[in-house]
Amino acid sequence: MSIRKTFTITICLFLGSLSLQAQYYSTDHLWWVNFGAGLGNISSDDQNLLFYASFNKPRSENLLLSGRYTFSQQLNAYESVEPEKDWDLSALASYYHKGDAGFFSVGAGIGLNGGRMRDPSIQNYLTVGLPIETQLFMTLPSMGIGIVGIANINPKISYWGVALSLQFGALR
Repeated sequence: MSIRKTFTITICLFLGSLSLQAQYYSTDHLWWVNFGAGLGNISSDDQNLLFYASFNKPRSENLLLSGRYTFSQQLNAYESVEPEKDWDLSALASYYHKGDAGFFSVGAGIGLNGGRMRDPSIQNYLTVGLPIETQLFMTLPSMGIGIVGIANINPKISYWGVALSLQFGALR
């Protein structure tokens, strides 16, 4: 098994275990996980399939700390070359506002970004980037649905994406 597949499986298992733990409910200890999929754009005009996961923990009335993992792969079912891929592992601080029916957040942070491009000058890359994220969710006591917008600005390959996401945890 390749290192990339092992890393992706490890992250998924870690976030899955956080999802199970997030079912604990306390009004003083709100936290939740998001899982989603959508479309993104890495470097070309081609669309990319985007997978998104994050762990979120409010630290004060308007400060939300998050850890996120994204994986994006070019959709090229009819091409014979290896598709372009990109991943992001980031820590973010966000301003958020939570109401009775949902919440909104916008934030930025720092993260590792890597992947594989067809461009001969880049090929495999690993760099530090500036992740940006916005979340808009409608929530029930332990579940929500919403839209997440992400971007990563870095010296190698900047990208953006939008994902439809489910949210699980102690939301109220």
